[in-house]
Amino acid sequence: MMRLERRWARAVLRRDVKALGSILADGYVGTDGDGEVLDKAQTLAELRSAPVGFKSFTQDGFDVRFGAGTATVTGRMRVTVMVEDEAVSARFSYNRVYARRKGAWQVIRSRTTLI
Repeated sequence: MMRLERRWARAVLRRDVKALGSILADGYVGTDGDGEVLDKAQTLAELRSAPVGFKSFTQDGFDVRFGAGTATVTGRMRVTVMVEDEAVSARFSYNRVYARRKGAWQVIRSRTTLI
């Protein structure tokens, strides 16, 4: 799971829509730090067109719980973005639910909360 979490972070940092698209299940539903609920297509479109550039994306405080065909990852992250040539940072807590799909783990649900 931690490898997938690092792939998620790299995909977001690099705005790699293809990589994030392979991590998200087709039925993915996520709630972002503003409380907005997004499906997979909306999440990828937002990553593609975000008006700010990511400077860093670090994760810590992981906890992983496995269930019947699922894994739930809880953690924290610090995101730094560039807004008009100024670095702005925020901390979030998050949880992601992974499920086995066609032999691979994919995220089916995600919730991010501003700390």
